[in-house]
Amino acid sequence: MFCRILRKKVVRIYNDEQREKLQIKRLQLFIINSIIYIFKKLGKGVYDIYSIYRIKNKMEKKLPVCENTIIHKEIIENVKTKIPEEEVLYDLGDFFKLLGDSTRIKILSALFHSEMCVCDIASLFEMTQSAISHQLRVLKQGRLVKYRKSGKVVYYSLDDEHIKKIVEQGLTHILEKG
Repeated sequence: MFCRILRKKVVRIYNDEQREKLQIKRLQLFIINSIIYIFKKLGKGVYDIYSIYRIKNKMEKKLPVCENTIIHKEIIENVKTKIPEEEVLYDLGDFFKLLGDSTRIKILSALFHSEMCVCDIASLFEMTQSAISHQLRVLKQGRLVKYRKSGKVVYYSLDDEHIKKIVEQGLTHILEKG
């Protein structure tokens, strides 16, 4: 029932040739308010509703878009030849997913300064050895860290200097946005 009402409202607005900004904003607010209503009915927590309110506030800050739909074929063809193949882009996305966890970033940051064993890293971040081992396994599979054995102790270090440069560049970018 709800989806049918929402679909009718969307179709009505998009079938209207004028599609003024006010109508679109009303549709967005209608959708957000409907989601909030559903969350309240389902008994979702305040955090979930707060997230929806944050989305609602972000919607008010729109990016500028073209007012006409002229396709620049020369630009498209030029860019198409320079974009890496789909498989390479997929691998790059997986690489950045590895950096998407703050615990892994902490571990990498520690390994910038010295090779360390699991016990030392766990003690440094006040975490369990199993949690650190799990993250190190993920980082090793992604070829971000390597290890060496010395007797019964396993020491981890960065796989190469590229990893340090990538994280430092990300940190520089975050800090300059301040």
